Amino acid sequence: MPAALSIRDNLRHTGLALVPRMLSIAWYKDNAPTEKAVATLPTRLKMSLRRHGVIVSVCLGLIATLGVQAVLLLEIRQDRWTSAIQAAQNVLHTLDSDVDRNLNLLDLSLQGAQEATTRVEIANLDPVIRNLVLFDRAGSAEYLGAMLVLSPSGEIVYDASEVKPRSGNFADRDYFQVQKDSAQEPYISAPFVGRLGDDNPGIALSRRISNPDGSFDGVVMGAISLNYFRDLFSRINMGRAGEIALVRSDGRLVMRWPSGDTHDLLNASISRSGLFRHIAEGPSGSFTTSDGTDGVERHYLYAPVGRFPLTLVVGFSVDEVLGLWRRQALTFGLIGCVIAGAIVLLVLALQGALRREEKMSARFENLATTDWLTGLPNRRSFDERLIAAARSTARSAAPLALLMIDVDRFKVLNDRFGHGRGDEVLRQISQVLKACARRPDDMVARYGGEEFAAVLPGTDAAGAARVAEAMRAAVEHAFPSPDMTVTVSIGAASGTLAPETETRTLLAAADAALYEAKAQGRNRVVLASGTAPVTEALPLLPPSRVRSR
Repeated sequence: MPAALSIRDNLRHTGLALVPRMLSIAWYKDNAPTEKAVATLPTRLKMSLRRHGVIVSVCLGLIATLGVQAVLLLEIRQDRWTSAIQAAQNVLHTLDSDVDRNLNLLDLSLQGAQEATTRVEIANLDPVIRNLVLFDRAGSAEYLGAMLVLSPSGEIVYDASEVKPRSGNFADRDYFQVQKDSAQEPYISAPFVGRLGDDNPGIALSRRISNPDGSFDGVVMGAISLNYFRDLFSRINMGRAGEIALVRSDGRLVMRWPSGDTHDLLNASISRSGLFRHIAEGPSGSFTTSDGTDGVERHYLYAPVGRFPLTLVVGFSVDEVLGLWRRQALTFGLIGCVIAGAIVLLVLALQGALRREEKMSARFENLATTDWLTGLPNRRSFDERLIAAARSTARSAAPLALLMIDVDRFKVLNDRFGHGRGDEVLRQISQVLKACARRPDDMVARYGGEEFAAVLPGTDAAGAARVAEAMRAAVEHAFPSPDMTVTVSIGAASGTLAPETETRTLLAAADAALYEAKAQGRNRVVLASGTAPVTEALPLLPPSRVRSR
């Protein structure tokens, strides 16, 4: 037989034996999947991505909704907090103005008495007129206590309440001791209990009286009752847990509201408390702390009282301002979490259902594309893979090889050993063939019955012959028993396809080569016409086993 035979010669030699095969090729021509069909293979992947996109969209929408809710709640909180701060600032400004005004009025009276006592003629005036000149009726003002001019020894020299001064010595008072040591004008004393018949606690403003040479000549003082501060602060509503305090620069409390008896303030000091440490940081400011005596968290604002060494402090309860908001936020948060949890559960359930559906779809698709007996890709997968490989190799101008494999005398084997044994032989052959196609792009499929096919992208004629011979030899060696000889015949075709070339041309060539192998005695490899002689490509293979056409 010549070294190379054309497909037409093959048809002439095989005669009617090729009629069933040609009918199969005709069926393939009419029913093979088109490139458009192959292009729709990622549809399931696209559906999966779309479903996951829906889940992601739902989750993002949920996050956005919760985010908007959180932003609205924070805005409500900020509005409440800002309003509380503004109200506290208004209270602080109002109280500061009132206390500063009254202390300034008292200090002006003390300044007038201080200047008058330096005049020699004041001692020669009528006592009634002298009191009017010294004290200008200041002692009759509400909440004002004693207004006195004290000698260097602390005795009363002039008394605003009496024409004839009452008796008493006040040299032990801090407002006297401070002015005696060095002038501090004005000086505000710590709270004390009066000694002239009025036991209501109060504080005193004092100024130093000096001789022309600067030596100490006494003190002029004026007392103001703590009831003034208590009544003033009590008219302010700072809430159930609000607090107002007037503090000296050394931490001694002048007044705190709410409070009990004013006598409780006589020795009260906050100089060692965390509250005072905050106040000492600057002349004015604000802070939040729970360092108070009751442990309530408050936000405090503080400012100095004019030029006096006093600091006015107002504080409101954080819980009173934000308590309702916190409860509302907790309620809305719980509702949002419940709704979010329900949506998450629904999404998870949906995702699980979609996952099960995808697994079922993948299983069905696998069943639709896999041969149940051998586990190899079936005819449908083969057709799709062949078209895809043809397109890919056409673009890169690479060769594409196709092997058609048929089990020799399989009907005789079935008749002799039974169909169960025949099925086992097909399964074993499928694993042998699959092991010979080692590259990731190679594919071995069950073509039908006892026939198999292999698609080898990027494989020329020599490579196709090499793989085909490896398959033939592997099958022959897989069944060494003399009682059951199993062999295969293989037709191979390889070529570089143009983009417009149809794959059925290559399929027909490989199929014709297969029938030529059958005609030459089976258990051999035959290359389709147009390929290089196998003896040149495979010099190590037995020439009796491989023929070229």
